[in-house]
Amino acid sequence: MQALLTPVIAFFAVYVAASQWSTARNKLRLDLFEKRYAVYEAAQKFIGSIVTSGKVKDDSVYEYMVATRAAKWIVSPEVDEYLQRELYNPALRLQVLQTMLEGEPVGDVRSQNSAQQLALKTHFNAQYEQLDYWFKAYLQLSH
Repeated sequence: MQALLTPVIAFFAVYVAASQWSTARNKLRLDLFEKRYAVYEAAQKFIGSIVTSGKVKDDSVYEYMVATRAAKWIVSPEVDEYLQRELYNPALRLQVLQTMLEGEPVGDVRSQNSAQQLALKTHFNAQYEQLDYWFKAYLQLSH
């Protein structure tokens, strides 16, 4: 009986260690998911603020920059590039166009500016689906 006791204790020790390792691994996955989802949510909020108001506000740009700063490390460099290229840079362009439009008299320059703004606002409206596409692989929880 004593000869069997040692292997049984060893088996339970290995089982407990494996369970702890699995729990720690799942916790890491959940923590990473939460951080990635926070970046996704910040991008959604940023797009939403532009689509609903038609304007780019300084405080929403700042919030977006802060919330997505770590995207290259916790999501991927490609997603970070997408966030910069398709959201941040067009938002700055829209902001500049809006500033240039103030005080501009009716004419060709104003019409061109308005057309460019419309194109950018349409671009932002399409980014909801693009955002889902870019984040889909990073926000999957497998069981």
